Amino acid sequence: MKKYILDTNCLISFFTDRDLKQQKIIKEYFNKLSDYECKLYLTGHIISEFIYVLTKVYKIDNKKTSTLIKNLLKISGIIFLEGYYPDIILKIWPKNIINYSDAVIGAVSIKENIPILTFDKEFSKKLNLINVENIFLK
Repeated sequence: MKKYILDTNCLISFFTDRDLKQQKIIKEYFNKLSDYECKLYLTGHIISEFIYVLTKVYKIDNKKTSTLIKNLLKISGIIFLEGYYPDIILKIWPKNIINYSDAVIGAVSIKENIPILTFDKEFSKKLNLINVENIFLK
């Protein structure tokens, strides 16, 4: 069974209408959950970023956001990882990955040996430069 860490932008694209093309692409991975073809991994950091965007950018109230997160974590095949590895983060940030949040997600991928799904082309390029497996979703 394939495993992937979801970059925050994948969650945003799945749950909002910001980019319908991206929404369609990431929906395919969520559909694979029900067929037991893959598992999608989230960390507290990814969830925190997602909550911030939903509440601050999309102005979704805290109660609705909380319900969405609770329901997300109940989906079979969505796995929560306690992923925060400062030793790895500080090896790749800021030298290889300038954005700290991206470095946190990259460190989880390195530690857990799980590729990252992302719509962020620059993040994908940085990950490739340090040989961290990822899939840039076009």
